[in-house]
Amino acid sequence: VAIEYNGPFHYYPIRGKKKLKEAIRKDREKRDKLEIIGWRLFIIKADRNNITKIEIESQCDEIVKNIEGFGSFSPSQKCISLYQERPSQ
Repeated sequence: VAIEYNGPFHYYPIRGKKKLKEAIRKDREKRDKLEIIGWRLFIIKADRNNITKIEIESQCDEIVKNIEGFGSFSPSQKCISLYQERPSQ
């Protein structure tokens, strides 16, 4: 399992259209490569500048709820720490 936080530049041409196309291409390549080796990629979509910490935590909690063997996300934990306790894939 992999969780990725994608900020607005993954969705809007903040740094220009060329950079946006490059980010989309790289995101697709990364997702495809992870899928090939059996990983599941979840994305926390922070597609606007004013997204709140609570909204991000809520998205993370929804992701974790959909992963077998995990209960819920505690805001005091970082998502990655939840996976360090499990055997690696």
